[in-house]
Amino acid sequence: MSAYDQLLSALCEQAGQDPTGLEGGVLKIEINGREAAVLRALLPSGAEAAEVVVSVCGFEAGDAWDEVEVLSLLHRVNAAAWPRHGWLASVDDEHQVVIRCLLPLEGISVAEWEPLVAEGLDRAASLQGLLQELSDAPADQAPGFASEMPASMIKG
Repeated sequence: MSAYDQLLSALCEQAGQDPTGLEGGVLKIEINGREAAVLRALLPSGAEAAEVVVSVCGFEAGDAWDEVEVLSLLHRVNAAAWPRHGWLASVDDEHQVVIRCLLPLEGISVAEWEPLVAEGLDRAASLQGLLQELSDAPADQAPGFASEMPASMIKG
């Protein structure tokens, strides 16, 4: 059994889920209406890793949010925050804003994963608030710069 399979099995046990019923070896957890997923990944070195992906919110073309503004904002969030804590914000193929964190499996216990997922949920809520401010702002106002971003998105 690989390190990822061991982690997934332990996380499933904690969450009260059957690990044999997981689709594609991905554990999905819903907490406070927000979905988090743990999935297998490989590092460039070839070492096995796990990735935590947390949904932030979705948007469709034509929403109050301009996709270019959202992507520009996410770029600035990543430039300011990613080097400090390793979470990366992006938009997936289904127009969902997500944040993700990639961690090697070696040396990380199952007990360390629960706070990591909770941290992702907190960061997702902060980013959702920032995106809501963007959608509520008048069209002629640019979204805030890193110095104006919520501390929970930037803190290390």
